[in-house]
Amino acid sequence: MLYNKPLSGPVKAETLTDRRSMDTIFRQAILFDIYGELLTEKQREALRLHLQEDWSLSEIAAETGISRQGVSDAIGRGLKTLEELEQKLHMAERFVSLSQTAEEIRNLLYTEEPNGQDMKSQKNETHDTDSQTIDGPRLELLRQKAEELIKQVSLNE
Repeated sequence: MLYNKPLSGPVKAETLTDRRSMDTIFRQAILFDIYGELLTEKQREALRLHLQEDWSLSEIAAETGISRQGVSDAIGRGLKTLEELEQKLHMAERFVSLSQTAEEIRNLLYTEEPNGQDMKSQKNETHDTDSQTIDGPRLELLRQKAEELIKQVSLNE
């Protein structure tokens, strides 16, 4: 899973400018969205430009008036700080887990039934309203996923 992949070792400048895997980019973006406000202003701005605007180190250096090496250091320190925060607080892990469970529930609600009917468009013939009827194993799966989601969002768990 994405949130279980820590950055390995110190972050080097070539790691930042070479092709990065989508998993790494996604993970860094989530961590930045969650913890970015806890970074220094310099780290936050360098990471914002790098992650959200996809600027190169040279472009960031020119825009901010910091040397290319300074930008690389700020990004490296910022990413390290984001990882350390996640190791302590697990907020990104929780976010990804909740998102996955919510998607599973959405899929259970809105996928096609074996008879070919789309659950979104089924009409209740007696009341002529948009209502959905979910029976049997699908209902049980939906209940289990809903309970799982409730446990995940509960502050007591």
